[in-house]
Amino acid sequence: TIELKACHQGGQVLLVVMDNGRGVDGKLVARKAVEKGLIRQDQANSMSEKDRVRLIFRPGFSTVDQITDLSGRGVGMDVVITNIEHLGGTVDIETKVNKGTKITLVLPLTLAIVSGLLIKADDQSFILPEVDIDELVRVKPDEIKTRINAVQDAYVLRLRDTLLPLVNLNKILGLSKSADSGPSSIATDSGQYATDNTKPLRILVIKHDESRFGLIVDSIESAEEIVVKPLPRYLKKMRCFSGVCILGNGKVSLILDVAGILKKAAIRNIEETKEEMPSDLGEITVEAEIQTFLLFDNNTPERFAVPLELISRIERVPVSKIEHIKDRQFLQYHDKKLRLIFLEDYLPVQKPERLSEGSIGIIVPKQTKHHLGIVMNRAINTLNAVVELDTTTIMAPGLFGSAILDGKITLLPDMYRVFELAAPEWYATKKKGNTCSQGKCRILLAEDTPFFRMVEKDYLTSAGYEVILAEDGRKAIQILEEETVDAVILDIVMPRMDGWATIRAIRSDEKLKHLPVMAVTSLGDEGMAQKGLEAGFTEWELKLDKTRLLEKLAVMLED
Repeated sequence: TIELKACHQGGQVLLVVMDNGRGVDGKLVARKAVEKGLIRQDQANSMSEKDRVRLIFRPGFSTVDQITDLSGRGVGMDVVITNIEHLGGTVDIETKVNKGTKITLVLPLTLAIVSGLLIKADDQSFILPEVDIDELVRVKPDEIKTRINAVQDAYVLRLRDTLLPLVNLNKILGLSKSADSGPSSIATDSGQYATDNTKPLRILVIKHDESRFGLIVDSIESAEEIVVKPLPRYLKKMRCFSGVCILGNGKVSLILDVAGILKKAAIRNIEETKEEMPSDLGEITVEAEIQTFLLFDNNTPERFAVPLELISRIERVPVSKIEHIKDRQFLQYHDKKLRLIFLEDYLPVQKPERLSEGSIGIIVPKQTKHHLGIVMNRAINTLNAVVELDTTTIMAPGLFGSAILDGKITLLPDMYRVFELAAPEWYATKKKGNTCSQGKCRILLAEDTPFFRMVEKDYLTSAGYEVILAEDGRKAIQILEEETVDAVILDIVMPRMDGWATIRAIRSDEKLKHLPVMAVTSLGDEGMAQKGLEAGFTEWELKLDKTRLLEKLAVMLED
């Protein structure tokens, strides 16, 4: 039996290969190495068992007496260890005769590209991987003394109906700035958090395994796409860092390791409390979600943007590869016929001159049952931004609206709606019997981000649903107390009352507990999906997966 395992640990990738075979006999290996002249007998005698086994990595080493079609040639293992060490990694081997062998390859996250937030502590810049960030919280200066208190010898933030342990990045890294001044100040002996600063307190809510805590930073600068480099040798023992990167301005920044910070902070587990928050404590503002967009043009002055998470691939193909069938254009793509959609045919935008030679770009979207691609001239850039969507200035079927991105007016096409306009026969929906209580099905949609709210509402209305909007969970509960709906769709991360608190409120209400509720999120996390179903959600889906969202909603309503 051979077992293969892989995991990420402390900024490194661990690859483990194990078997339950005959193992490696160190004495036999040493004897063969002496016979082949790779080492002297006195060296073999003084070697430890582990060093003898590692002789298998010597160039030219082989235990066979005669080379056959099945035997090794004495090359291979030395190539493996040379390449691993060239990447800054190591190879460890553990073996027992007649028991088996375990080989562990440890590789740094060299050239791994990750998304992260550029943050500052004591005027020093650090990168925190976005995968570890649950949400961003801003506590107003006049709320700090009432929101942050001492519990079980730890300082915690009252975040909705939970107590969140706090970690001060300045303090945990031992930076020069005093931990009891400025926006990163420490709580006083009286159990309150004191600050004379007029700036709000910036807290990153971090989720790691089953732990959740708040990381206090001086400022949040920007979202970055970074290339991870391994830590230099003299920094490897600093467990709060997992790597380094070079920023766009040429400066070097350390990448924070959440697991290391958690261990160094020695945070105690604080049981979540289900207490109601007093109404006179004010509000905590949760900052809007940052989205990554692909900016592109169409060989005209207009600029377009599509959420990067909707895109499967971006291809560049010669114009000569395009095949014309009647009034449609196709491309042979991965042994399939990909129909090409030109935006100018369906949106009120300028018509570019069609190229007869050269190449064009094609955006291949995710989550489409049919093979369709959007034609573009060139990809300009990717951009991380919080979108303020304007849905009134430039309106048309197939457009979400417009926004100012990178200092320019940018159109945001609704790719799925454009596909419906281009191929209505593919997207014709079969009418089902009415399963709702009164006429058209009424759906309550709770979503705080305007862009996502617009997208999801458009999906629902295009499918014939009546949509009632709420900007957070608290507003959704108020609506449910006053109106009748057939189903609820909840965002997970919302201000005032998030999706978790909202589903608890719905399931604990005798009148509402049987209501079908779908959670929608930007991240596809199977573990979180399972947790959501256990918490009481009927379904758990990605926000921008239109097809699955509507299919699951139809099933919920039928049940």
